[in-house]
Amino acid sequence: MLSKRKEYQNEIYEICQKSGDVSINDRFRGVQFSESALYDKFYAEKPCVCIGKIGGSERVFLTDDKLCYFSVTDGWGKKDGYLVALNQGFVFRLDTPMELEDLKEFVADPPEAHGFAANMKRCAEIRIAKTIISILEKSSESI
Repeated sequence: MLSKRKEYQNEIYEICQKSGDVSINDRFRGVQFSESALYDKFYAEKPCVCIGKIGGSERVFLTDDKLCYFSVTDGWGKKDGYLVALNQGFVFRLDTPMELEDLKEFVADPPEAHGFAANMKRCAEIRIAKTIISILEKSSESI
């Protein structure tokens, strides 16, 4: 007998196997991850849109309130208006909405960090912000 969690994971896996690719500008009512994400409820209740692709194994999304950029990896699909995904990639959560120009400003003038952990976090955020900027610039060129 499989546990409820394992049954859920198998269901997500099957959906991902049967689904086609997610296209840029595809919209979803929320996200359901196979593996428990840090904020399962947060993602399940946040409408989002696909804003870009990183190679063949990662898709990048933005929540409608523009407070969270995140990626999904290794497999994804659609069920009842929701995005289902095998794994979560990066997460860039914000206190205020940020669009392309705001992200560029963040990279050019990052907030001051105090201490080793804060500096490491800031470096990771800058790296992710640069990735998002690149994706947003590519998608705006193709429009």
